[in-house]
Amino acid sequence: MSIKNCLAGTILGMLVCGAASAQEGRFYLGAGAGQSRGKAPPSCDSLAGSFDPGSVSCDVDATDTAWKAFAGYEANRFVALEVAYVNLGKFKFKASGTAGGLPAGAEVTDRRYGISADAVFTLPLSRDFALLARAGGFNHTAQASVSTPSGSGRNDLPGGTKLDFGFGAKYGFNLNIAVQVEYQRFKDLPDSSADGKSDVDLISASVVYRF
Repeated sequence: MSIKNCLAGTILGMLVCGAASAQEGRFYLGAGAGQSRGKAPPSCDSLAGSFDPGSVSCDVDATDTAWKAFAGYEANRFVALEVAYVNLGKFKFKASGTAGGLPAGAEVTDRRYGISADAVFTLPLSRDFALLARAGGFNHTAQASVSTPSGSGRNDLPGGTKLDFGFGAKYGFNLNIAVQVEYQRFKDLPDSSADGKSDVDLISASVVYRF
């Protein structure tokens, strides 16, 4: 069964569950930020041809600030359906050296963002504290930009829907406001590495408002 079919089944199940538990249903909004970590773009060897032989040195930055904004519907205190816009930031690979005897630099940047739709499962441990787990699909857009001494450009990498999942914890200050901390993994997102894809991890803290 494809991810899209699984996601459609999850959404349908959530709607049925929500209708059966309308007296418990509540909507919520939230936003959060944190750090993403992925795989570095191409190796130093792939950029060496743009520089004088033996002059190139490389630096990798495979982390960035990431953020998300989301909305959801709690069918009951255990299950919710959530849709989010997620920006996973930029991962950079930088090279420096000389080209024609002059100082020069090159950079490869991967950027990924998109819309996720997840089923979120909550396990209350007390009145205020609960554990979270999520699974769903991430419909992503991916871009790679390259800048070298000989020119620059941007490529749109293949888009599509991939699996995302995660877990975390939530603390409710009252019936309306809560904070949560989560770890999420976005599987097999396209990039400009030799493999053409890699996982991206996100650790975030969010504020949630229920109404």
